[in-house]
Amino acid sequence: MRAFAVIFGGNSLAQLITLITLVVLGRLYPPESFAYLAGVMSTASICAAVLHGRYQMAIPVAKADGEPEILFAIAAMLSILLVLPFTALVLAFTQHSSPTEEKLGLFLLACTLVGLGAALFDVSSYWLTYREKFSVLSRTNITRALLVSASQVALASISSLGLVYGAIAGLWVTLVLVLSATIRPIINRLSAFAVSDIMGVAKKYRHYPLFGSPQGFLAASSWNVLPLLLLGSGALGLVGQYWVAYRVLIAPLALFNASYRQATLKKIGWADRRLASKIVKLHTLVLAAVGLVAVAAFRQFEDFIIPSLMGSAWSQAGSIAAALIVGVWADLFKVPAICFLQSKHKQKELLIWEASIVLLRYIGALSCIWSGDMSLGISMFALIGFLGWAVFTLKVCSYDLGREIRC
Repeated sequence: MRAFAVIFGGNSLAQLITLITLVVLGRLYPPESFAYLAGVMSTASICAAVLHGRYQMAIPVAKADGEPEILFAIAAMLSILLVLPFTALVLAFTQHSSPTEEKLGLFLLACTLVGLGAALFDVSSYWLTYREKFSVLSRTNITRALLVSASQVALASISSLGLVYGAIAGLWVTLVLVLSATIRPIINRLSAFAVSDIMGVAKKYRHYPLFGSPQGFLAASSWNVLPLLLLGSGALGLVGQYWVAYRVLIAPLALFNASYRQATLKKIGWADRRLASKIVKLHTLVLAAVGLVAVAAFRQFEDFIIPSLMGSAWSQAGSIAAALIVGVWADLFKVPAICFLQSKHKQKELLIWEASIVLLRYIGALSCIWSGDMSLGISMFALIGFLGWAVFTLKVCSYDLGREIRC
């Protein structure tokens, strides 16, 4: 619990800085500027979820000598090699997602820089977790939040794209600081291994890219394709409103999920099946209860929370957040069950669930969006996600511990 407390404390401060700054940014930038940021961050988030092959998730649970260093190297190299072609591929399927077609090259560059930076930052975070450098990880997240926030505020008077430029600057300055403190010992250790050793580790943990990467892609797409679809419709104001609502809700969720995963994945992975299942059930019940209170409170004050903080121009964001919070609730209480499957190398089962839920929620959302009712599409998107992940969580928590996990 100490590890979780340290990580959660640092991440809490980082997210608090982000949310406070968002209030300021909402008065400095129009919704259309947030729409451009939404396009870049959504595209980059989809890419960053799969560039590293998810090999970094094996770092905390790797037990053989030298494997963590090799896994770090594999994940980092894959990120560097795949970022440009994968980003271009994503943009090819969302070619109308740039708010300004004449700046499509700049849009591609921004997505590439954010995607690569986020992927390498994720790999470094898992390395720090493996090394139990929890205080360093917390300080790193706080530093990133401060740098991004300061950059975005400072650039407001210079460019309408200051939100994007600030996100890139803060991310990469922080990443350089982290890598400068961690990369040398890893490189020194890697010199003792042959190419065959690296290939052997890659093969041993191949279930992470084979099943984990598609699952990560679907998980990232689950939330990030929707703003791209809305952006493609040309409703820049609506996309900006959606992105602010999404950020208000996802900031605390991302804070908890990252902290929980980094502090608990190793513990669940090293525990036997019965103890791990007991931990998962207890944590799921607690998170479901806490989430229910948050949902009730937010829906009660939907017309007050965001507009009162950011101004009357953001009233639509409050209504969107009230619709999305049901889906966010499910994303909170599903995390222990997901960690259980990942730690027990059951990525295939998780992939099946993720694919099914994503497919169903976009069928429902797109049917509404194509009929012209975008608000109903957002609500349908959140509701179907909640129902799907609720069934998933109940299924995982009811597994027969004496048998292999089957979906």
